[in-house]
Amino acid sequence: MRTRLVLGAAALSALALAAPTALAAPAPATLDGKKVTKLTLEATTTAQTHDDGLVSDQVTGLDRMQCESPRCAVLPFVYKPAKGVKGDVMFTLKWSSPGSDFDLYVVSVDKNGRTKLASCGGSAGSSEKVFLTADNFKKGKTYALLADFYRTPGEKVTGTVEMPGTNTIPSNVPEPVDSAALINCTQ
Repeated sequence: MRTRLVLGAAALSALALAAPTALAAPAPATLDGKKVTKLTLEATTTAQTHDDGLVSDQVTGLDRMQCESPRCAVLPFVYKPAKGVKGDVMFTLKWSSPGSDFDLYVVSVDKNGRTKLASCGGSAGSSEKVFLTADNFKKGKTYALLADFYRTPGEKVTGTVEMPGTNTIPSNVPEPVDSAALINCTQ
């Protein structure tokens, strides 16, 4: 009887140690620009509006870099350019309703959470883009495309991360104006 109890306790201990590993989220994809050149995020949003903006975020304590579903969708990846690949990256977010307002963030991810690298938060159009050169990234580190569902009646949104990326963002507005209004990154 004692042997069964000891063996039973040992088996349960082994299961308890294995459970956290089994429940852990899958590792993010590795973007190398050779075998894996494009990652895609597809999400269907619920109807929501956050037009009260920063005031509401301050009251609720929301840090958009840490937000999760249903407010945001996140596409994490490991940045690891293959030999000979220029490591520039293009981030794109697209949706169908011009009345919707999604915000695109590029974040670095570490044990302390997410840190903003760049963003596009225009209020018009049906897409947003962010282009970052290789010097913004560290090989082997984790980054993510973060889509904030700022205002939407509920619809499908698609995000892509491409390497090597090509800067296709038009420069229709001078930088001082664009940095205040975020016009160039929206389409």
